[in-house]
Amino acid sequence: MVNLAQKKGQQVEDANITRSAIVAFEIERKFLVKGDAWRGLAEPLRIRQGCVPTKDGTTVRVRIVGDKAFLTLKNRAST
Repeated sequence: MVNLAQKKGQQVEDANITRSAIVAFEIERKFLVKGDAWRGLAEPLRIRQGCVPTKDGTTVRVRIVGDKAFLTLKNRAST
């Protein structure tokens, strides 16, 4: 079951959505930022994070930001 997921920019909060109903792929991108001018625009944000492995190889990542928590299911990369 998926409790919280992103679907086309909308937050879906429904405990009855099955895992196969929403397929999201995470794409990691890294950029080099020149200079320190951006630092004046940023505000610190404390994020607590932990991961829980499951027997089938899926990992459940829990992130807590302020008074909100986010669950992310991560499968093993297929080869």
